[in-house]
Amino acid sequence: MVFGGFGLFAVTWLINRTGSPLAPTYYVMGGLTLSIIAIACVPGKRHADLDARRKPA
Repeated sequence: MVFGGFGLFAVTWLINRTGSPLAPTYYVMGGLTLSIIAIACVPGKRHADLDARRKPA
């Protein structure tokens, strides 16, 4: 939500600040880096048995 909502503002600011039309790629790379870090912090539950965790109603 943060990256999408302020995306146009951040990209325009980066282009004006750096003068490079490639500046938006830095914005995307920053978001990608944060996403990879977030995914790496999620505990692995790939082989978890979901039926065993469900409580009877």
